[in-house]
Amino acid sequence: MCPFNEASAFLVHQGDVILTARHVIFPERSMVRYAGRPALGNCGFEVTDGKTSQWYRIDVKAIIYPDDRQRSFTDRFDWIAMKLAEPIPGVKPYKLPVRPAAVKDKVTAVSIRQDGFPFQDWNERIVSECQVRKTWAIDGISGSGLETDCDLTMKSSGSPVLRRTDDGWDVVGIASSGTADCPKFRSKRCANWAVGLTDAVADAVRKLAAMPSGATKN
Repeated sequence: MCPFNEASAFLVHQGDVILTARHVIFPERSMVRYAGRPALGNCGFEVTDGKTSQWYRIDVKAIIYPDDRQRSFTDRFDWIAMKLAEPIPGVKPYKLPVRPAAVKDKVTAVSIRQDGFPFQDWNERIVSECQVRKTWAIDGISGSGLETDCDLTMKSSGSPVLRRTDDGWDVVGIASSGTADCPKFRSKRCANWAVGLTDAVADAVRKLAAMPSGATKN
């Protein structure tokens, strides 16, 4: 939640670093320019097991994102990395990928609060087993765009696209957009797009991870 919108987000690499989609923080009008760059005041990250939840404060002075104008809902710029004021205990973060996603990779998407899903699903994890359909080298950057057949809809923006490895789960993408009017997945007419975990995203995550928690407090 930051500051007027909500979306999925996830811990990555370290217990005080999260990733989500940039457009849920800085929404854009007609994919041409920002609809407004609000001052980021109170931002929070909710950890929930579907029954109870706890909020953690985001250090709004320690946020990294590309400042380029987003050109479409499938653009490689649609990511933002955030630092929490303190690490979250007892929750294992997802790993940075050892290689980019490839076509036919088996992946898993995990999100919460999706529009069009039954009310009882809210505040519960929605898990979709799926695969990568296509990859794009946006602006010549390998794996910067992904198309999946994951079961995602509105408010799943910012959720992770995960790949299982022998060492746990790594993140290969950040959910960004999907086919309109697909409240429940229909494989023949629905598709979803994600920002690939490029070197730029991984570098931002590592930079925040190296920063002491609470380092920018006044």
